[in-house]
Amino acid sequence: MDPPQYNARVNNLYMLLAALVGSGLAVQAAVNTQLRAATGSALWASILSASLTIALLAGAQLFVRDALTWPDMSKYPWWIWIGGIAGALYVFAIAAFTRHLGVALMFGSIVAGQLFTGLLIDHFALFGSASQRLSPARALGAALLVAGLALIRWK
Repeated sequence: MDPPQYNARVNNLYMLLAALVGSGLAVQAAVNTQLRAATGSALWASILSASLTIALLAGAQLFVRDALTWPDMSKYPWWIWIGGIAGALYVFAIAAFTRHLGVALMFGSIVAGQLFTGLLIDHFALFGSASQRLSPARALGAALLVAGLALIRWK
């Protein structure tokens, strides 16, 4: 399955929007660290943060009113639920590790994990995604990210 093709302007807009979302995640890391300090628990900070996420999404659903289709779930692979598990681990890790690593190193590490996993998912077309083979340019980009992460880590 080939990835959808969009014009360069649309792709640039999507990249900008993704960067804005990423900046919000960096803010989330900093404030969840303070929430952890206030609650005395990374787990409670994670639960409170995730609860607000659920409340906001439920509130948005009141306006959008998307219909929920609940097909026979046995037709789908077991791994369709991994996103929720990964989200819970992410929120907990942010609350637990950011105070030790700092926001920049925490997110450098997160982005490195996302990039390398993304390269594997793309290359092998895992989870029904479109195949985008690993090229020398993509591998070099990943290596440069690791070099940048090392510079952030060892100041």
